[in-house]
Amino acid sequence: MGKTIDLTHWQAAGEDWWRGARQKQGFYLSKLLDRLPEVDSFYLPDEDHQMVLLPGVWEPWGVLLHWAQVLWQKGWSVSFVPQLDLMVGEIPDLTQTLVDTLLTRFADRPFVIGAHSKGGLVGKAAMQGGQLEIAGLIACGTPFFGAPIARLTPPPAQLRNLTPENAYLELLRSDWETNTRTAFVEAHWDQNVPQIGSLPGAFHVQVRTIGHNALLESDEAATAIDRFGKYFLEKTRG
Repeated sequence: MGKTIDLTHWQAAGEDWWRGARQKQGFYLSKLLDRLPEVDSFYLPDEDHQMVLLPGVWEPWGVLLHWAQVLWQKGWSVSFVPQLDLMVGEIPDLTQTLVDTLLTRFADRPFVIGAHSKGGLVGKAAMQGGQLEIAGLIACGTPFFGAPIARLTPPPAQLRNLTPENAYLELLRSDWETNTRTAFVEAHWDQNVPQIGSLPGAFHVQVRTIGHNALLESDEAATAIDRFGKYFLEKTRG
């Protein structure tokens, strides 16, 4: 069941939407001032622990830098996929871009995906496609059951394919085998992706973070990505 919305929650929602705007502005300002790390700054080709981070819709890859820094300190090699741009478009098309980009880098070894919001749907679709050896997916604030707020966006806005009525989302969440290799990390309260249901067979953890965009700055969320990521890799390697 979703949580009741009151005035306090609307205030928290406004603050978090502003936080999301600042995250994106920070990325573009750093890019303009040439202060943005190189896209492969956190990638180590010989590291056994390989993580690919995926953003949500309208999010550039740089909003994932806090997670990358935490994961780097915990022994991960981290890759971004700037070819996904702002994660707009249909999920199958974005999934093909993801697979085409990663096939060379990860052709013969397992890796883990850590994702925010819509990125988790793209990661799940890639897992179900089977072209990449994805050991597991840690999806933070991902609308597996849709995002009711998407109904408020006029067509052809890119959020319309995230409404709860979208049949493609049912295909993603009904695959039991990939569900067992998925961990869903949920904010304590998320104005964009309220808790509607549980992904059958998946791990589910709630962090104390308030707000959809706040997950990107949450050490607790990053720690969950680290913990489940190592679990999935160890399980894959036996």
